[in-house]
Amino acid sequence: AVGASRAERSITLFPETSGTVESIRIEADRAVTAGSVLLRLDDRAEQVAVALAAVELADARRLLARYERAEGSGAFAPSTVDEARRDVELAELELEQAQIALDERTLRAPFDGYTGLTDIEPGDRITEETEVTTLDNRETLTVRFSLSERFYGQFARGDAVSLNTWHSNVPKR
Repeated sequence: AVGASRAERSITLFPETSGTVESIRIEADRAVTAGSVLLRLDDRAEQVAVALAAVELADARRLLARYERAEGSGAFAPSTVDEARRDVELAELELEQAQIALDERTLRAPFDGYTGLTDIEPGDRITEETEVTTLDNRETLTVRFSLSERFYGQFARGDAVSLNTWHSNVPKR
């Protein structure tokens, strides 16, 4: 009998954001591990945003440290220290937000598997709706096949069968 197999864990990958493709590391039927970089979008603006947020955070921390050293001297209102602490917290959040935006410019494999085909090339402009490739984890496959009527009643659920892949003569169990 001839059948078709399907990976139990199979997904279509899409970018988290739109942009211009800087590099692509997808080859059809190539094994990749979880976290492997598959595609990078141009991220220059996001790198600048991360650097700018880091500078803002450093400035906010320096100002807070100055206020904390002079706290209790009466040189400024207690609300000034509270405001400086708030500014540090906001700057930390802005840095985290900028880092997330930078990370979204890289598409990584979410699990171990094999990549599918792609039509994407460096320089292409893609959006969140652009299908990049598929990823299949082939550790467990579901195989569907039909048997001739003459074998009806000779097989039951759970019976052992021998399978050969299309490209191999080595039986798989």
